[in-house]
Amino acid sequence: MSAGNSFKGRKLAWHFARPVVESAGVIGRTVFGDLPIVQGVTLSIDTKKALCKENALHASFKPFDGLMGLYGCNHCLVSRVQLDGEILEFSDHVQAEHRTALWSVNMSDQFRYLACDYVDYMRSWLARDDIYDIMDMPDVVTMHRHHMRNGDCMPDDDDVLHHFDYQQANQQILTRANESSFVKSNPCWMAILEAVSSAVSYRTPGEVVRNAAERILHVRYLLERNSVQPMLVNLPTYRAARDHMNSLLEQAIELRKQEVFAR
Repeated sequence: MSAGNSFKGRKLAWHFARPVVESAGVIGRTVFGDLPIVQGVTLSIDTKKALCKENALHASFKPFDGLMGLYGCNHCLVSRVQLDGEILEFSDHVQAEHRTALWSVNMSDQFRYLACDYVDYMRSWLARDDIYDIMDMPDVVTMHRHHMRNGDCMPDDDDVLHHFDYQQANQQILTRANESSFVKSNPCWMAILEAVSSAVSYRTPGEVVRNAAERILHVRYLLERNSVQPMLVNLPTYRAARDHMNSLLEQAIELRKQEVFAR
């Protein structure tokens, strides 16, 4: 990793953590270090030691960078944080001496919707929607949204598979892929199916949205690399794709914030 840009000051950033319900106002635990998150309480490192990856409080200036930086975690508690003291800025994250959670929202429900929104964004790149439609992909995502909006599918429900069978939905997608000679001969379309499959996965919401985003960015890479025509029409640059997905995430967080704090 290249050296970060070091400066002292105060910055606003984003932080992702595991939501919990504990005493003393603890609403989350950090993925690294298992530190408690309490609104308005400042966490600090040992300032006698040099600021580094192991001795730092992490965050990101863009929420999408924070989302993509965590693997295999149900990091659904999103906090707006204030960083103070010495700050090291890298391309996709920051390290700081002090971090204060200003407000936090649990995005468990919204992350599953967001994964579907990311799929819709991916569809906007493709000119040949007729092929996409033939493979029943919109039906799977639409059905997924329908079940969530009607309360039939709650992310933390132990009986979730009785309401919406994620495994069956994934099997439907992969079966259609294996039956299609067109898809099997085209790595781009297989990657598209895998991206859709990840968006309706039965994994935790944090894993679902992160995996969907990662695979959709991989689709963008394959489309550019293979230059498949007439599929390749509205393909954004890699940076534009990340920026748009970051914007969708920011909008989802803001809507959730309004919902929570309007109560």
